[in-house]
Amino acid sequence: MFSYIIRRLLGAIPTVFAVVLISFLMVHLTPGDPFATERALSPEVLKQLHHQYHLDLPLWKQFIYYLNDLIHGNLGYSFKYQGQSINHLVFPEGGQGGFWVSVQLGFFSVLIASILGIIFGVFSALTRNTKLDFIDHGISIIAMLFISTPIVVTAPIAVLVFAVMLGWFPAGGWGDWEDMVLPVIVLAIPYIAIITQIARSSLIEILSSPFIRTAKAKGLSMPRIVWKHALKPSLMPVVSFLGPAVAGILTGSVVVETVFTIPGIGVQVVQGATNRDYNLVLALTIIYSLLVILFNLIVDIVYAFLDPKIRY
Repeated sequence: MFSYIIRRLLGAIPTVFAVVLISFLMVHLTPGDPFATERALSPEVLKQLHHQYHLDLPLWKQFIYYLNDLIHGNLGYSFKYQGQSINHLVFPEGGQGGFWVSVQLGFFSVLIASILGIIFGVFSALTRNTKLDFIDHGISIIAMLFISTPIVVTAPIAVLVFAVMLGWFPAGGWGDWEDMVLPVIVLAIPYIAIITQIARSSLIEILSSPFIRTAKAKGLSMPRIVWKHALKPSLMPVVSFLGPAVAGILTGSVVVETVFTIPGIGVQVVQGATNRDYNLVLALTIIYSLLVILFNLIVDIVYAFLDPKIRY
């Protein structure tokens, strides 16, 4: 297992390099000047800024400079907020914004989505073709409704109903636990629905397997069969889905962070693209790529524990 992890980590290096190169080229080949503002700068100031950020060099030299800084853990300096380090913008001290806020938002959303999604999926599968079949149909209908409804719709509705009309929770901000409830639930809802459907389908398939019929023939109770024999293999598709999903959640939802005025990196993505802040966009793209690689590796490792037949 250890040698497999090392091979995967070494294999991730060319992947990250390709992501950095492609992102660098796409960002720097975008038409327009990153220092173009409503108030025109003098040619001397503009030339000095280009020299300061190496924009007066050939593109391949700019990439070498950026790659050297990246290897040393330096994400560069912001074009919009001159003098501000990207490291400081994305990873501010004290965890008061940026990546740390998105991690908190994503962690609780993933936790709630995983727990509730698995519970609803198992309950839906067990009530299928029984006297409680209407529960299975109800859960499936609600799940499909939330899967097909984008967050850009559910987030404003949640603010209107639970913050404005009922006044149960704040309409925005980040800090106290009351501020976290609405954005966490809104971000988790579509993932709860997806995990519910995945867990339901997987458990139904497992329950029709020969080894489950053998367990029933031996007289084992249904709760014991589900808990001891069916649940673990049925979680494999859920784990497979959670790999890239967790990375997407942790990098922050642009809509959720915008609607609830949360100072995470989702907002920084929009600001970086709008302001042509090349280094900020590149940094966030690289962080997202690293998270995708990391969580896919974690998924592969968890697979080995869920299924003893898998060995690396």
